[in-house]
Formats: sequence, C-alpha cells, structure tokens
Amino acid sequence: MKYFCRLSDMRYLILLSILVLRSPLSATPDGQPWTPPESEKLLEMLDDIYNLDFDHYRQKQERYLARHPQRPEGVFIEAIALWMRILTDIYNPKYDGIFANRLDELIDQLEEFEDDEKMAEVAAFYINAAVGFKAIMHVTRQQWFSAALEGRKAIGGIEKAIDGRWNNADAHFGSGLYLYYADIIPKKYPLLKALLLIYPDGDKARGLSDLAYTAENGLFARVVAAYMYSLILYTRENRVSEAYKIMSGLSMRYPQNPIFMMWQASMAIKLGHTGEALKIMKVYEKRIREKQPFYPGHKQRIVQFRYGQIYSRRHEYAKAIEHYKKALKPISGLLGERLERYEVYSRLQMGYVYERMKRDDLAREQFERVLQMGDYQQSRRWARQHLKKIEQRRKNGTDG
Repeated sequence: MKYFCRLSDMRYLILLSILVLRSPLSATPDGQPWTPPESEKLLEMLDDIYNLDFDHYRQKQERYLARHPQRPEGVFIEAIALWMRILTDIYNPKYDGIFANRLDELIDQLEEFEDDEKMAEVAAFYINAAVGFKAIMHVTRQQWFSAALEGRKAIGGIEKAIDGRWNNADAHFGSGLYLYYADIIPKKYPLLKALLLIYPDGDKARGLSDLAYTAENGLFARVVAAYMYSLILYTRENRVSEAYKIMSGLSMRYPQNPIFMMWQASMAIKLGHTGEALKIMKVYEKRIREKQPFYPGHKQRIVQFRYGQIYSRRHEYAKAIEHYKKALKPISGLLGERLERYEVYSRLQMGYVYERMKRDDLAREQFERVLQMGDYQQSRRWARQHLKKIEQRRKNGTDG
C-alpha cells in the first residue's frame, strides 16, 4: 500500500465474472478463427485509441465502416474507444451518463446485424462485449447489484474459454483473467466459496500463463492483456521488475497515454528508480499545465502524491512533505469524493515521513485525520498501527 493502490479484492471478484471473453474480436462460437476483413486496419485503429489519437482513429473508422458495412467490427471498436476515454479520467462523474447512453446506441446498431443469418452469432458476441463495458462501469462506481446482474451472463463464455472451445490467442485473455482471480480470491475470503460453486474452478498458474500468452501472441487483445498481466505481477505477485518491463514497453509504444505513464512511474518508485519516476512525472505535470487533452487539472493531486513518494524514497523528507501537502488541495463535488483516496494516501505517507523525522506530534495528527476519512487499502488499519507505535514510544520516553 505504501507505494501503489489497486482495486479491492471484492471488486475484482465481480470484475472477473464480467471481463471474461470481453476481449474484442476473439473467435466465433463454433471455434473457428475470427478473421474480419482488413484486420490490419482495425489494429491501426486500436493503436490510435491506445495512444489517444481519436481524430485519426475516427477517420479510419469511417473509412472502414464505408468499406465493410456488413461487418460489426467497425461499430464495436467504438466501444473500446469510449472506454479508453473513460479510463483516462476514471474518477470523473461527468462521463458516466454519456458513456452509458452511447453504449446503448452502439448496442442498438449491433442488434441490426442479428437479422443477417451469417452475422447473427458474430453480432451477439459483440453485443455481449458492449454490455460487459457497461458492467465494468458499474464495478468502478461500486454499483454491485447492477454489475452482478451483468456478470451472470458471462458463465457460458467462461466455460467455453476454459474448455478451449474458443481456442485462439485472444481468447486466452478472458480465461487467464478468470482463472487467476477465481483461484486467489476464495483462498483469501473462504466465506465466498459458496458463491462461486456455479463457476468453474480457478487455476492461478494457468491464469498467469494464459495472460502471458495473449500478451505475447494476441492480436486484438494483446495490449489489454499485457496491461492486466503487468498489473497482476505488480500488485499481486510482487514480480515488480517483470511488471515494470511490460508497462514501460506499453508506455513507450503509446507515449500519450497517461494510464501507462502513471503505472510506469509507480513501478519505478517501487524499484527505487526515482530518477526515471521523476522524469515521467515532470512530463505528466507539464501536460497538465499545458492543458493537454486527457491530462485534467485535478490529476495534480495524484501527481503531487507521486512526487511525495519519490522524495520519500530519496530521503529528501522536506520535499516529500511539501508535495504531500500540495496533494491535499481541496477538490469540490463528487470528483473530490472520488479522489479522496489520494488525500488519504498522502496523509498516511506524511505520517510515515514525520515519524522518520522524529516528529511524532505531527505524525499523530496525520494518522488521526486518516481515521476520520474513508478507508482505502486498509488505510485505517495502518494508521491505528502507527498510532499505537507512537503511543508506545511516548510511554517509553523515546518519542520524537
């Protein structure tokens, strides 16, 4: 927790049942490879999407739709573009309604293909995938009931992926994600085993293998598989060097993408590559100051938090405190509520730094504030532990 944040295990439990086989353009239900026309053009569009070059993406999509009106791929890829826009500013509520309404429009368009006997199965696959994106949004907004309703639709797809009936490199992304989390979560939360009885068993080793396979050999799911594989290695497996290598590759390939940049910086800090992390965050902050698209001003809170981490690792405590304090700048409205976690993280880290500076009085103040705020990644437990240590030092006469 001291170097990164992640989705909670409970959120992943629901997410795994939604994301299975939501990777685009996987395989037809009869097991034959899915080879849409001009797949290289679709790949170019995906590259534009991941690099946030939506103008070029849009031009290429229009040409593809004009050349292949009988295929649903040109319609469905818009769902990926929409989701990437959301992901760059996931805490911002202003996109929620726009995203849901636009996805409903895309689903309506995809349903028109169901009248074509040859395209009916293909269209159904993409409709389910589009519904999956809606479900993922429910998860990110902690709307668990709505997310669970959507997730129930994925059971059949889970079984097909695991059994190899949808056997190509992209399909391994869905099976890998499911198998990994279906293995680790029941072990961590035994009470949840009963809820997973209707689902196939998990297999952590195979899950990691499937994700790595898609990251290396996938076509349309290669980037998202590499991204998720990197995050799992980092946040769950403590294989930070491997994760950093993958994320650095994504960031190099898509230099305008703030998601890959921020994770790369987080991993660099964990590895002690503070010079690299500082370089990344200065580029990120410069783009915020220049008001570049997808680098909104409220992201300064996260940037300042990362700066604080960097200088903490360098033992430059005065600079660390300075940046953590900047991360406390108020943000109004619902957006401020959703970004509260970074205020909590900053206060917690400030407490640690003050302890190292032998200023237990100031550390206590920060830990007590953490207890009054929302609980993120067991932040209250960490604060209580350190308050006990401070109290023990006070009793022993060794406090700062």
